[in-house]
Amino acid sequence: MPLIILIVLSMAASVTWAIEPHEYPVTQGRVDAVTQSAGADVVGRVLSSIDPASEDGPSNWSNAWVSAGEQFESTADGLVSNDRSGALQDYFAAQSLYRLGFLPEYYSAPERNAYRKFAEVMAKINPLLKQPYMIETVSYRGEDVLVHLYVPEPGGEKPPLVLYTGGVDGSKESGWEAGQLLAAKGIAVAAFDLVGTGENSQWTSMPDSHDLHRKILDHFEESRRFDFEKIGLIGGSFGGYYVIKLANEEPRVKAAVNHCGLVHSAFATPTEVVTRLIHTPQGDVFRSFMRRMGLNPAELDAELGPRARAFSLIDSGYVENLSIHPPMLTVNGGRDRVVSLEDMELVNSRAENGELWVLGLAGHCASEYMPVAYPQMMDWLAGQLRAETR
Repeated sequence: MPLIILIVLSMAASVTWAIEPHEYPVTQGRVDAVTQSAGADVVGRVLSSIDPASEDGPSNWSNAWVSAGEQFESTADGLVSNDRSGALQDYFAAQSLYRLGFLPEYYSAPERNAYRKFAEVMAKINPLLKQPYMIETVSYRGEDVLVHLYVPEPGGEKPPLVLYTGGVDGSKESGWEAGQLLAAKGIAVAAFDLVGTGENSQWTSMPDSHDLHRKILDHFEESRRFDFEKIGLIGGSFGGYYVIKLANEEPRVKAAVNHCGLVHSAFATPTEVVTRLIHTPQGDVFRSFMRRMGLNPAELDAELGPRARAFSLIDSGYVENLSIHPPMLTVNGGRDRVVSLEDMELVNSRAENGELWVLGLAGHCASEYMPVAYPQMMDWLAGQLRAETR
């Protein structure tokens, strides 16, 4: 029977906006998350320096965050030879600032530069991790897709393998935490960018873009390096959407974590509502998702509705045959405006061995709860994959 758990945790402190929040392209929660690594003073100074109307120059949204990140990165460069812990702390602070710089769409030249800096600093972080990743290439549509592969220390047996993807503004670089937590448990992690995101932005996201996941599974199955009786999935937001589909369709999947995966409500928002939404901080996910679909948020037209509804698991008729056999954990905030509670309960009800964690009053993906919840999510996944041997 599906299980629902309501979890209430203390909330992270907020940073007050320097000027009116509606002038910024992202939500308050995005800014608060950066505060945890870079500090309130730094975030406050950056917010005060930004001119929301600037398309370039130092007061541009992306450039201001990149400038702050470069200071942390430079400090870390000076520490790396004799203070590994201090260097890691400053590199992660730089990475969080660069990430805020490429939100919400990583489409403009300053946003793309921020993403490039974000990826480059991950390469500096990698050798300092307890379990560094190696880069694997997988052929997809005639091009190479880069995969960050975290492999546990050899233990005499082939390790299980977990595929990791983020959301519309996620990337393989964000898979490092899952890579560390699961590698410590003897499980390998392959982190990659969704079709239409990160370094795979040359393609447009489609409802069947989980064909990339299958290509990657094929690649690693042919390599014979991993135990294909123990294959898991982790996907956040848009990545969670494809986790739901793969858990339903792909027999090689033995356990899955659907972290705030899109289901229906995000795709069913009327065009006239989206028109208003995309010009507010709450519209950052919508703007980014429209880019991934190949649409321009500044040029909304009648094409948006049909394109979006094709993704909906309800409107497309997909839910009629939705029957998820492997164990699946669904995790999200209880007040998400992108993935409704009804969406989460629907998916959980279609899982033979489903578990739903509703994290208090948090919004999309419940980022403020992740310091506690994320390790527990990885414990759940590891436990399910270990159970495959019993």
